[in-house]
Amino acid sequence: MKPPGPETVSVEQVISEPARFDGVLITVSGIARIEFEGNALYSSQVGFDRRDNAHALWLNLGWPVSKDILALSGEEIVADARVDATNHGHMGAYAASLTDIQNITRFLK
Repeated sequence: MKPPGPETVSVEQVISEPARFDGVLITVSGIARIEFEGNALYSSQVGFDRRDNAHALWLNLGWPVSKDILALSGEEIVADARVDATNHGHMGAYAASLTDIQNITRFLK
């Protein structure tokens, strides 16, 4: 039997099959952008630099965010959150959303 807790997946997995992960609590890592109307998680630095929102996940953090959360922008982060495949973030620009964010921290290598 699988132990309870988040399922570890990649940004790409969620983007390619959002319905499969809808409502699922996951652990995911990527490059965070934290800004007004632009909170997102990208799978790569290239996607982050290009603002490739169609290949990113919306981070449903609200606004304003704390200084600690704002300091994560441009950093590789890890988050525990629930996938919402029907919410495509600000102006519908994202592949899916991460909601019910229970943990978001700098990725420690």
